[in-house]
Amino acid sequence: DLSPTRGLGAFGEGHVRHVAVDPSALGQGVGRALMEEVFLSAQSFGITSLRCNSTLTAEPFYAALGFERLHEIDVTFAPDVHFPAVEMRKILN
Repeated sequence: DLSPTRGLGAFGEGHVRHVAVDPSALGQGVGRALMEEVFLSAQSFGITSLRCNSTLTAEPFYAALGFERLHEIDVTFAPDVHFPAVEMRKILN
């Protein structure tokens, strides 16, 4: 029930984290197939929207799956280590 930022999550909202495929499988639809299963599973548990903190390079992947860009963020890994990212959201049908 916690968001990736450690705050309380909104009712019906899920969070996608750490999606990756083997580099040799890039561009072959493996990531899309995996995410389609995530969408179906989330919906079966009453999740109506998904959020993710996307890397800048993964933003086109999530956009192709129907995620919308909300705003740029910095993900903090340590007190002085920040990583530029994009918060995105997808409304599930």
